[in-house]
Amino acid sequence: MDSLVYILFDARYNYLGEIFVEENKFSHLTFNPRGEELLGEQFEVMQLRGVPILQDAKKNPHATHDGRLLLRDEGFVDALRAWLHDQQYISFLMSMEALDCWEYVLSLPLDVDEMFALAEDLASVPAHELKDWRKMLEDSVYAARQART
Repeated sequence: MDSLVYILFDARYNYLGEIFVEENKFSHLTFNPRGEELLGEQFEVMQLRGVPILQDAKKNPHATHDGRLLLRDEGFVDALRAWLHDQQYISFLMSMEALDCWEYVLSLPLDVDEMFALAEDLASVPAHELKDWRKMLEDSVYAARQART
């Protein structure tokens, strides 16, 4: 598990942005305006103080005195996933190869349900099928651009 990305949605399936992880540690994030509005301030605090640990904080040797896990500590990914779930955000974990396909999805004129469904699908596509997905999405973006002209 080298580089991965969490694609984030709110409870109404609105796309919010991406959180990048390298070797199970926080790398960086990108939010769209809605994601920045909902999560920006909370992630600024997390970058300074860590992710709140929701379960077994006392058992994690990396936990701070106030029950947080720093973004560079072991267990960060699990703590982040639990926190997002607790806050009713939806995340899909993708490889960087799947992220390449996701970039095409973001270029398509899709409604929130369609975008959410494609994120869910891409997160579960086996690596050997991503090349076919990429071709299909490239063709879809091309067709959408042709339809607009």
